[in-house]
Amino acid sequence: YSATAKKYNVSYQQVYNWVKKYLAKGKSRLKDNRGKQLEKRDLSELTDSEKIELELREAKAKIQRLEVENALLKKLDEIERRSMK
Repeated sequence: YSATAKKYNVSYQQVYNWVKKYLAKGKSRLKDNRGKQLEKRDLSELTDSEKIELELREAKAKIQRLEVENALLKKLDEIERRSMK
């Protein structure tokens, strides 16, 4: 690890972490996904926890849209009732 760290000008700990990740999950685990939104990544690249997180985000967004739509419909109904009086 020390020789590799010196060669690539990184810390011993960084090399150790890279090797640990590679041995645990293979080459795909070393891919740098910083800055990539889950929504824009290919589903086959996502881990199970990332897929669950994406589903949760989508569900929350859908709930928020439906709440706004519901509030607008209530307001429209109220306005229509007022104009009929």
